[in-house]
Amino acid sequence: MNLFKIAFYDTVEAIFLINSDWAMWENVHGNPYQKKRANSALAKELTPLELDSEGACGVFAGSDGKSYITTLFECQCVDFYIRNGSGPCKHMYRLAMELSLYPSDGIHVDQKAALVKFQRGELQVFIKTEPLAVAIGFYRLLDSVFKSSKGVSLDTLTVDFPVNTCYLFDCADPTMIKRDKVYSKDVKSLTELLIHRIGKLCLDNLDKNLLSVLLNL
Repeated sequence: MNLFKIAFYDTVEAIFLINSDWAMWENVHGNPYQKKRANSALAKELTPLELDSEGACGVFAGSDGKSYITTLFECQCVDFYIRNGSGPCKHMYRLAMELSLYPSDGIHVDQKAALVKFQRGELQVFIKTEPLAVAIGFYRLLDSVFKSSKGVSLDTLTVDFPVNTCYLFDCADPTMIKRDKVYSKDVKSLTELLIHRIGKLCLDNLDKNLLSVLLNL
């Protein structure tokens, strides 16, 4: 058998295995909850961060600063885990769409949106877990960038975070970071998260009698 025939049969076998992996779910797609997951898979934020068409796997952004490795028969996301693998999650549906194994009418493709989702999750973890002084420093950075029309010089930054590669900012100029109005809501959600953390800290440590006095002023 020549090399061309070997390659041909290897390709056919790979396609058969990929289709078999997805065919295992054919009886669950009609479930209303599965239809909802399939519809969610059309969103631009579900664009794969990485896609291996031959291996039928991909990497997707999570909302918690993590990325999920996804195949046609399993995913690392919480939704797939808590349901004990009883049906595809939205990441698996998106992977199947990317591989032309599931209808993809209305699909939105925007890898930057997926990267923003991933990085927003990273920043949320950063704000929740870093020392409060560091988190406040990052808040001040966000505030200064979004209040300035000219941007902020990288030389003036004291925050230990690679902001020059942050997709929430306009970093076209390698010496500056500027606001990107498209993602102003994402930045606002980060500042609100920090305010919530500070508020909780105050409530947890403020003398109850003093708090009562303050609330009745």
